[in-house]
Amino acid sequence: ENYQETFTKLHDCKKSSHPSGDHVVTWVNEIGHQAFAKGVTPMPAGAVFVKTQYSDSACSLLERYTAIEKGAAGSSPDSGDWKWFILDSGGGVRTCCDGGDSQATDSCIGCHSPCAGNDFVCTTPLAKP
Repeated sequence: ENYQETFTKLHDCKKSSHPSGDHVVTWVNEIGHQAFAKGVTPMPAGAVFVKTQYSDSACSLLERYTAIEKGAAGSSPDSGDWKWFILDSGGGVRTCCDGGDSQATDSCIGCHSPCAGNDFVCTTPLAKP
């Protein structure tokens, strides 16, 4: 609910590489940010990324949110232990998926598989300090 107050914004509005061609802003919680900033993979359990997705290039017309949460090691090995959530613009869960789930294969993991070397996180890593 208050992710913008407690999460770190990783980038301003930019065109997404997602097939929908939307524009996005990505946020990460403190657990994820600590690992992400250092280029640590796999991410620790409890890391959460929130991607706000917009239908316009100014990122003013919110369409939906996509969030990923890292589970405990071995909790969902097909998906690198990530669980994906797609939420409508009001925050209601539309879909969630993780390993072994056909929706995940077709949508979430399917798109994120090219980023497996970065623990399925497709956001460009920050420069290492």
